[in-house]
Amino acid sequence: MKNSIRSLKIILIVLLVAGCATPMVALKDVNETYIIDKPLTKEQVKESIFEGAKFAHWTARNLDSGTILATYKIRTHTVNVRIAYTESSYSLFYNSSREMKMYCSKKDFDARAVKAVSGIQDCPDGMPPYAKHGAYQTWVDDLNSNIQISLASK
Repeated sequence: MKNSIRSLKIILIVLLVAGCATPMVALKDVNETYIIDKPLTKEQVKESIFEGAKFAHWTARNLDSGTILATYKIRTHTVNVRIAYTESSYSLFYNSSREMKMYCSKKDFDARAVKAVSGIQDCPDGMPPYAKHGAYQTWVDDLNSNIQISLASK
């Protein structure tokens, strides 16, 4: 009986750890441009991005005309996404992060040479990382979905 309870505990711990493991995502699959298929002004697109960010629990601020910086904070993690926009499209780009695993190159990714997760992370020469913690994709997808909903309501 004790062995079966111990075995059950071990199985539960393994499942818990496996369930919490989030795969890395290549940023080349994340940075995308989205076409707006209805006539809107640049100001309406900007408003939609701010509304979408708010509904997705991101904060947003203007960087300059046509560029917004969106920030998402959860627990110890922080992600910053730069959003470039016009009246006919918008693009989401990785900007920076804090307390997130990342790989700076395909070589690092293949070797599983993780860049330290503490503090602000930058890759050499200001290049964006090759791959980022999988939760990044989920959070950015949520942001984008909310922007799409906001654009559709205009």
